[in-house]
Amino acid sequence: MNEVVKYHNDLNNIVLNGLSENQINILFTIFAKIKNKNSNLLSFSVSEIIELSGIEKRRKKYVERTIFAQFDKLQNLKIQYQDDYSISKAVIFPVVSLNHKENIIEVKVDEKFVYLFNSLVGNFTRFELAEFVSLSGAYAKTIYRFLKQWRSKGEWRINYFDFKRILGIPDSYASTDIDKQILKPAIAELSSEKNLFDEKRIPFKNLKVEKLDADGEPVKKGRKIVFLKFTFKSIKALKDVQEPTKESITNPTPTQALDDKTEINVKEYLGRNIYIPKSQSTFKIIQIDAFGEGFSIIMKNIDTNRLGNMILKTKKEFLDQMAKLI
Repeated sequence: MNEVVKYHNDLNNIVLNGLSENQINILFTIFAKIKNKNSNLLSFSVSEIIELSGIEKRRKKYVERTIFAQFDKLQNLKIQYQDDYSISKAVIFPVVSLNHKENIIEVKVDEKFVYLFNSLVGNFTRFELAEFVSLSGAYAKTIYRFLKQWRSKGEWRINYFDFKRILGIPDSYASTDIDKQILKPAIAELSSEKNLFDEKRIPFKNLKVEKLDADGEPVKKGRKIVFLKFTFKSIKALKDVQEPTKESITNPTPTQALDDKTEINVKEYLGRNIYIPKSQSTFKIIQIDAFGEGFSIIMKNIDTNRLGNMILKTKKEFLDQMAKLI
């Protein structure tokens, strides 16, 4: 299943310094599983977490044997929060338990941070878990998350000091080291073609980074780097999803009606969520109507409640797309 990670932008400021790539993948797999849950105490199958985390075959048995130890570092992760009078830090997962008999991990999320994963309407970051775990490099994964936050704008500007802090870059690294060992490899990784779900894609097209001085101008020799500006091709909303009329939803014509003899049991798809990669949006299927040799799908964006319509011209196209998007 194509899991989607979705969380409040505040979470992007967490420093993942010291975590291995596998631990980062496990962490965001958990984030994908806990969104929109009504409880802060959650259970996960160890095998499912490992599978979704994209752990290499040769490492799977080791990670499964040491899964409880993998959470040691995850429990050290702290998020800073503040109000008008104070500033504090707390761990995200105060309690983690492993049921050896059923091979299940139980995770408790601190109640102060439940808002990071629930009822998100605006100010959130969203991406496909499969794409995230396919990336190579902890630094690239962190940059990826921020670029996803600014995906509709196509530009992310950050203070150079904050960039080094959030990525956990050692103080001993000079700007030339950061350029050679972090920026160049990350740009190459995030702008290279990936093959996911039999679909070739590039996470961020035309991705570039520019070093700026205090005035926001390109850094000249001898000037101090104050900002980094990442630019890339922005990700726009899906154009071919149009809002249907209310009448077409509530009063389908006789030619739209589906009978029980159809070769495809469309009822099993009603109420299911589908993820559209092009728009990076999740929709809930609310109605399926016959349309020529294929089907017309009416769906609702789970974030904005906006209605959309997708036409699939043949039964084969319907089955192929459902297998791919659900």
